[in-house]
Amino acid sequence: DKVDNTTFSVDISSAPLSGKCLKKASLGLDYSHEKARVTVGVSPLQPTAANVSILVKAHDNILIGGHYAGNLDDTWKHTADNVGLGYTTADNIVTLTSSKFFEKFTLAGFHQHSSDLALAATVAVNRQNPSNADITVGGAYKVDADTSVKAKVDVVGGTTAGSSLSLGLNQKINSSVRLTAGSKINLDPQADLFGASFALGLE
Repeated sequence: DKVDNTTFSVDISSAPLSGKCLKKASLGLDYSHEKARVTVGVSPLQPTAANVSILVKAHDNILIGGHYAGNLDDTWKHTADNVGLGYTTADNIVTLTSSKFFEKFTLAGFHQHSSDLALAATVAVNRQNPSNADITVGGAYKVDADTSVKAKVDVVGGTTAGSSLSLGLNQKINSSVRLTAGSKINLDPQADLFGASFALGLE
């Protein structure tokens, strides 16, 4: 049922389980506004649980959002939480998110440098170990109407262990055939599999 900008929902179901009737029920609320949206869900039956999500357009280019969920099992347990801040323009997107009750932070950015070149990067850090950051930097370049290339570097934990370089090529051969090629290079000189892998395909 919908009243003004608010939608209410009720979902009740039951099913036999080992000779017993298992019942589930959930109540929901969804409020939408030009500059905000709020959703709330509650499950009053075992296991008792609740979740809430909020998204606010604080400015023309700025979004603020958050999500929380938990359930009751002897004591109240937190099962999910996220908070985010985003800034967008015609050519740029920047987001900052946190999770695990502000233990983990991720900064991400995207920049459309031109119609042919796009760049992106993410940095994820843990508050307990901020020096062991996970970093990803990549880009895509359109060489011409038929050819594009991509490259990405993944650095895990701020070291070469587990880090890699990925390269990709997409080439249109004719109107019905397209060639795709990719290679992944392990950047850890200590690893047994140090080197490169290659894949080739036609579409």
